[in-house]
Amino acid sequence: ARGRNDTAMPILHAIVARNATILCEHQTGSTSRFQAKAANILGQAASMVQNVESALEAGAGMMYFYVKKGDVVYLALAGSEERAIANQFLRSLANAFLIQCGDAVSSAGPGELSGRFGPTMKKLMAESSDDKLARVSSRVDEVKGVMAQNIEMVMDRGEKLETLMEKSDQMTVSAQQFKKSSTQLKKQMWWKNCKMSLLLFTVIGLILFFVIAAICQCVF
Repeated sequence: ARGRNDTAMPILHAIVARNATILCEHQTGSTSRFQAKAANILGQAASMVQNVESALEAGAGMMYFYVKKGDVVYLALAGSEERAIANQFLRSLANAFLIQCGDAVSSAGPGELSGRFGPTMKKLMAESSDDKLARVSSRVDEVKGVMAQNIEMVMDRGEKLETLMEKSDQMTVSAQQFKKSSTQLKKQMWWKNCKMSLLLFTVIGLILFFVIAAICQCVF
């Protein structure tokens, strides 16, 4: 299992090699059980594709990330979830190594560049820990932002729901008022029809009366 220091330091073991010859390496803890995998990778260095970031499982959730640039192979042991940090570390490692030790790549023997490049390698491994903390902090900030946005959306939905309820109440009142008004109008129209009918019957009755009266006078 990874210890407390291993968790804080995402890069546990780093190697710079000329094909299978290790020129410089640094480790932050006991990584001997994983180094056989590193040896397997370096054994295939001659057939590696240039500038392709690759990885090999080392066991216990760990992986060796590696890349070959020219005759130099760069390796980094990290957790399988630390791919982005490991690959960024390898890029920084390769750039720094070429600047500091590019002139000695072809002539240096096994381990000869540890004293010259070891402190830089150690520094870059420590900086990778800062990168991890920055990434975690960024992720926390991102989650906080999403939570704040969700809360704002919920509050906004609450306000919209309240507005819809108010509109619904207004529509209910309007419907009741319309029903009441239509009932009153219906009654008014009924009374108006009754009056018109009564007036019509009265007029017809008067006409009939005068017609009958005129007929009666003519007869007598």
